[in-house]
Amino acid sequence: MFKKIIALSAVACIAVAGLNAKDMPAKKRMVSSPFLIVEKIPHITRTVKLNWDNKKLNLSEDQKAELLKIRQNTMSSVEKITKEVNELEDEIAQKIVAGATPDELKESVNKIAQLKADTTMVHLNCIYSTKKILNEKQYKFVIDQE
Repeated sequence: MFKKIIALSAVACIAVAGLNAKDMPAKKRMVSSPFLIVEKIPHITRTVKLNWDNKKLNLSEDQKAELLKIRQNTMSSVEKITKEVNELEDEIAQKIVAGATPDELKESVNKIAQLKADTTMVHLNCIYSTKKILNEKQYKFVIDQE
């Protein structure tokens, strides 16, 4: 049911906007998040990266090696899925302006919803894995930086 609501909302927004995403100037083109949950979950590896050599965080070399693997795996997964989401969104935007019906776009919208759910799970797994590597003091420091 939730996916249907997301799917229909996305199609409705695109239809109301009446914009062809590919034809929009790059500066005005809206970029959507690849995640279902936006601005409520910390981007913890970004914060770790920004504080990599911070003495307050005090990462060991072993922790750095493990954290680097998590970040690389997370970023490559998110980038791959984001590319696919953007392509599908552009396709939907073009098709709705060209006269496609919401029913014709439903499968693509559902695919976007699933991809965003997948990306959100990658993000949640990243946080969980990172938390397991950091000690309590380090984790608190990172969360406090968010």
